Amino acid sequence: MLRPAILILVFLIEMVNVSLVQGVPVIPNESIVAAEVVDLTTIDATTVNINPPQVLFRMKLRLLSVQESPPLANFLHAKKGEIIEVYSKESLSSGLVGKVMKARITFRGDERGGLYWIQEITERKSF
Repeated sequence: MLRPAILILVFLIEMVNVSLVQGVPVIPNESIVAAEVVDLTTIDATTVNINPPQVLFRMKLRLLSVQESPPLANFLHAKKGEIIEVYSKESLSSGLVGKVMKARITFRGDERGGLYWIQEITERKSF
């Protein structure tokens, strides 16, 4: 008589375990920023738990201004003035260091963590 209840309980526990392993992805988001490029390095993607091994570009940016990109969430709205790390799979020039640029940044990941990714660098000028 208790056997069906135990089976249901085991099934429910397994469902919870599977959802915890996969993680819940973050909501769609995007911020438009003006930022000073403080540093630019290349890293192996596996150092940030991304496979397969590949070259990533990691930039440190000082956020000078942060704008929304409606209707998407703006995860950087409270980080103006801070230095953040962003990543790109596209080649970026070391000549960007010390320059101010305008770009789109998105956060990709889940409730366990994630990374900021830079896209569409639209403007570069001296700082």
